[in-house]
Amino acid sequence: MPGFRTWTLYANDQNGKEICRVSEKRSNNALKYVDFINNLLYRGYKLSKDQRYYLKYDQGLGFMDPLYLKFVTYGNLVEIVKFAGFTEN
Repeated sequence: MPGFRTWTLYANDQNGKEICRVSEKRSNNALKYVDFINNLLYRGYKLSKDQRYYLKYDQGLGFMDPLYLKFVTYGNLVEIVKFAGFTEN
């Protein structure tokens, strides 16, 4: 049921050592995704196109699912871009 799980995103390096973990509850999965991406970038890593697609659509977080996108508000978008380091403008 949406809204009752706390997702944990983590990444391992090529040797299997964990390099990043984001498990704190956020108001939506897009915020958690941005936090994860920022943490990876801070550590010098990037996700591949396939990895990003997996997290956004497939068996990952699924927050880009058209069924959920219709519930996104302007306020949600502002919160996400501010969290990513941008302004509302």
